[in-house]
Amino acid sequence: MTAGPQAPLTVLSAADAEAASLLHGLCFAEAWQADALAALASDPSGLALAVWCACDELGGLVIARLAADESEILTLAVHPEHRRRGIARKLLTGLARDLTARGIARLFLEVATSNVAAVALYRGLGFVEVGLRRGYYAASGDDALVMRLDLAPHAGPDVRRVSDGRSM
Repeated sequence: MTAGPQAPLTVLSAADAEAASLLHGLCFAEAWQADALAALASDPSGLALAVWCACDELGGLVIARLAADESEILTLAVHPEHRRRGIARKLLTGLARDLTARGIARLFLEVATSNVAAVALYRGLGFVEVGLRRGYYAASGDDALVMRLDLAPHAGPDVRRVSDGRSM
């Protein structure tokens, strides 16, 4: 069974840490361990969302940390077998909607410059480049783009588009 944009968005809990660690290992050379993911999922200054496949496999997750009126995406992972089906977009729009409701004004992330698909997705959702971190990813030596999405209610139609899931 596959996951896609019709799959429900849920809160990722500490009990889901093993599945989250397995998914992270499929997606990244430097996978996060279950105990670290459990701590992030239960941290009151964070927000962790997931999409589950009908077969009870974790299809995707996003974890963000909140501080004052800003948030940073710590990780976003989509199972390789479920990519290009709208899961990342669903996770990001759900996150943006939740953060906006909490009064968060800006959302930041880092993405490898070599991850062309992710950069295109983020740009399509309204993220803009605000910096570059040279050699940020130790395993690959890749640079990271620092990107920002303005979520404040006064930010205009882009936020409504991101928040309600419509494409840009």
